[in-house]
Amino acid sequence: MFGKGYTTYLSLAFSDKIICLLIFMNIIFHCFFGIIATIFFIWRYLQTRYSYHLLLSVWIMSTFLIYINQSLLYSTILFVIEILFFISYIVLFIKSGPQRKRHEDFCEQLRKQLHKQEE
Repeated sequence: MFGKGYTTYLSLAFSDKIICLLIFMNIIFHCFFGIIATIFFIWRYLQTRYSYHLLLSVWIMSTFLIYINQSLLYSTILFVIEILFFISYIVLFIKSGPQRKRHEDFCEQLRKQLHKQEE
């Protein structure tokens, strides 16, 4: 009735709407899980005071900057910043090794004392 071109146009329009919906859902899921992860790492930082937890929370929030601009220069600068976050995370994680070991030893001593008190 409408011809072949009309059905092709309808199928393209329908697929464009699906693509837009999927992109929108990706943004929503990215924001949702990013906020949850940020809250989790801030909570872990407040518990343990490991600086890499705080860095991870800032790093996760910086991933939202990709939605501000799509230019090549901006994306390249953001890529370099993300690489610097990654390198900083590795350095802080390695440097906090002795502190984590002391923390684990302290927790183990507390568990033993609590176990002795229960007996």
